[in-house]
Amino acid sequence: MADLLSATLGGSVAFTLAALARALAVPNEVRLHNADAADRDDSLSTWVADRHYALQREMDAIRAQARASPKLMDLTALDAGLAAAKGRVLHEYRDEERRARLDLARIRAGEGWMDRVWRRVRRKPFPTLTTPEKAVPVLEQWRAPSRETEHPADVEDATTRTLDEALRGTL
Repeated sequence: MADLLSATLGGSVAFTLAALARALAVPNEVRLHNADAADRDDSLSTWVADRHYALQREMDAIRAQARASPKLMDLTALDAGLAAAKGRVLHEYRDEERRARLDLARIRAGEGWMDRVWRRVRRKPFPTLTTPEKAVPVLEQWRAPSRETEHPADVEDATTRTLDEALRGTL
């Protein structure tokens, strides 16, 4: 009987110590998760800035090529080429933003109930991406139709495309 009592007491002490150690680690884990989320948001922000710069260079090259060509057809294709470049960037942005949201979801999924309780008690919710809202002016530039000639071209915006639209459409 004494052995059973001793084993039970020892197991209870071990469990309590493990729970205490886990609870003491929670604030640091939450800080690390917040830092990981902020890093991913910063990475998305850098991606937008870098891609915007690359798009400007790509559009300058398209303009230079169209203007250097003696063919009138190349000049009339200028807006279409610029719109296509913007459409590609919007498609890439949609995919990059989706990857960032999934990365944050993975970080959040790694948090346990103690982390959630800590956040609730401290009134500090899990961080969200701020870059999509900050990037709206840049995205609007990318979405703007290309109107450099008398043949303007609309930009195909992959960020607003849905499966339902694809199902209704034809090729």
